[in-house]
Amino acid sequence: MPEIEISEIDKQLMIGKLIIEIKRYKGETAQSLIQIGLRLIRLKEMVGFGNWGTWVEVNLAFSQNTAGQFMRIAREFSNSGSVKNFSTKELYLLLEIPKEEREEFIQQSHTLKSGESKTVYEMNTTGEFEFAVDTYKEKKAKEAQNNTQKQLPKVKEKQTGLHRSQKAQLTIKENKQKVKTDAKLLIRELTKNTKTLEHDYARVREFDQGTDKHIEDAAGACERIAQKLRLLINTTEKPSQG
Repeated sequence: MPEIEISEIDKQLMIGKLIIEIKRYKGETAQSLIQIGLRLIRLKEMVGFGNWGTWVEVNLAFSQNTAGQFMRIAREFSNSGSVKNFSTKELYLLLEIPKEEREEFIQQSHTLKSGESKTVYEMNTTGEFEFAVDTYKEKKAKEAQNNTQKQLPKVKEKQTGLHRSQKAQLTIKENKQKVKTDAKLLIRELTKNTKTLEHDYARVREFDQGTDKHIEDAAGACERIAQKLRLLINTTEKPSQG
């Protein structure tokens, strides 16, 4: 369903009406703070965010921070019937309790300075309420601290495991680097040895080729000597003529 646009005159009339209602609620119960907060939320939408702080100070005579507290109270308590009879001070004190724990705080009994045990509805003064809030916060802080202490061994164990894992990863990394370095040195040595072998092989080939030539020359000389010997023998064996 589309929003219905209102004229500037109607808007100003609505703003004026809300201002009057806010001023009427000032200084009353916690329920009045909620009503003020609800109206401030509507006003902020109409006035706009840009000059909201100045507008609040001029038209309502309280600070932007106070307006923010009223709006927070409205957002957090407007649907809660359990706070309607609280004083304004008690409502501000209740804001100090985490939202998800407030119902627990309201419903349970609290041990007071006098030793009496009361729910917030049975308390006669704001001082008792304030003591209950402070005691509750201290109790929750100690519980959180105890839980932290209980978790410390597990945290330390995780940290130790993480440290070991990191150390193992570092060792693996170092080993990989060492293998790479050793491989490079080995390749360099093999390359050097290969060149030496190639050089030696070339020299052997050269020597072999020279040896083959010497053998061939010797064989040729032997053959020539043999031929001369055969010729000499043949000449000797022929009968002499004369």
